[in-house]
Amino acid sequence: SNTISNNLISGNVGPGVILSQGAHDNTIAGNLIGTDVTGTVDLGNDNDGVLINASSGNTIGGPTAADRNVISGNSNTGVTLYEASGNSVIGNYVGTDAGGTNAVGNTYDGIRVILTSTSSNTIANNLVSGNGQIGVTLRGGAHDNTVVGNLIGTNHLGNLPLPNAQSGVVVHGTASTGNTIGGATPSDRNLISGNGDSGVEIYDASGTTVLGNLIGVDITGTAAMGNASRGVFVWGASSGNTIGGPNPGDGNTVSGNGAGGIHVTSGSNLVEGNFVGTDINGTSAITSAYYGIALIGTASTNNVVRGNVASGNANGVALVGGAQTNQVHSNFIGTDFTGTVAIGNSQSGVHVQDAGTQLNQIGGLLAGQGNVISGNQDGIRLTGNCT
Repeated sequence: SNTISNNLISGNVGPGVILSQGAHDNTIAGNLIGTDVTGTVDLGNDNDGVLINASSGNTIGGPTAADRNVISGNSNTGVTLYEASGNSVIGNYVGTDAGGTNAVGNTYDGIRVILTSTSSNTIANNLVSGNGQIGVTLRGGAHDNTVVGNLIGTNHLGNLPLPNAQSGVVVHGTASTGNTIGGATPSDRNLISGNGDSGVEIYDASGTTVLGNLIGVDITGTAAMGNASRGVFVWGASSGNTIGGPNPGDGNTVSGNGAGGIHVTSGSNLVEGNFVGTDINGTSAITSAYYGIALIGTASTNNVVRGNVASGNANGVALVGGAQTNQVHSNFIGTDFTGTVAIGNSQSGVHVQDAGTQLNQIGGLLAGQGNVISGNQDGIRLTGNCT
C-alpha cells in the first residue's frame, strides 16, 4: 500500500494517476489533478484524472478537507473505475475549482464506474459538478455499487446550480444490477439538482434502488433547483427498480424539474413513498412541469405507484400512451402529506389518456388502498379512447 498526496498532477499525455493490474490498498489524497497550482485553471491531463483498472481496496480522497482531491479539467473522465471492485471515492471535488464554486469540467463524465466485474465500490460525499457529460455513471454491468452523500450538479454549498451538461446520475446496461443511489438517513441522501438533462436516469438496468435523495431542489429541500428534464427517468428495458420505499427516509423529494417528476416507460418497477411536486416536508408546492408521476407507453406495464404525495404539479399521476395493467393506490394526490390540506395539481389529479391505455387500477379494495385525490382541477380525467 502506498500514499500519493499533496501533489500537482497535471498536463500529462495520459491519465494523471493510474492504479492498475492488482494495485491495492493505496490512498490518493490531497492532490490537484488536472488544474494549475491554484486549483482554478484547467491544465488537464490528456485522459482520465484518476484511472483504477482491475484493482481493489484503494481510496481516492478521504473524510477531511485535507484529504480532498480536486480532479478537474481532464480530457476524458475525472475518475474511472474499470473492472475494479471494493474501492472508495470519497470527499473529492470533481469538475470544479478548489473552492467548489466554479466549473473546471472534465470533458466527459465526472465519475465513471464501468464493466461487469466492477462492484462493491463506494462513491460518497463528493462534489461532482460542471462536467461535460454525466455526473456519475454506472454502466456496462457495474453492479452492487453505492452512491451516497454527494452533491451532483450544484456548488459545494448546494444552494446554486453548477450543472453537469447531461444527467446527474445514470445507471445503464442489462447487467448493471443492485446499485443503490442514496439512503434513508440525511447523511446518505444525494443532492442531484441543476443538471442539464435528468436528475437520475435508469436505462436498460434492473434492481436499482433510488432512495432518500433530493432531486430538483436545493440542499434545504425547500426551494427549486431543477434538473432541465425529468427528476427520475426509468426507460428502455429497465425492470425491478425501486424509486423510494415504505420506511421513513426512503422517499425521494422529486420537485422543481423542467420536464416532470418521475417518468417510467418500462415495466415492473415500484414508485413508493416519494414527495413529487412538494418540498421535503410535503407541505408546500415546488412545481414540476407536466406530470408528477407518469407511466408512459405500451412497455409501461405492471408498475406499482403507491404511498406517494403527488401534488403541486400540472398533473399529479398520468397513465398515457398505452400504459397497461399498472396499479396506482394509497397515494395523496393534490394534498399535503397528511391528506388534509390542499396542494392542488393545476390540471388533473390522475390523467388517463390514449387508446390502448387500459386495464390499469386506480385505488383498490383492500384497506388503505384508496387514493386521496383532492384539490385538483379534475380528480380523475379519462380522455382519448382509453379503457
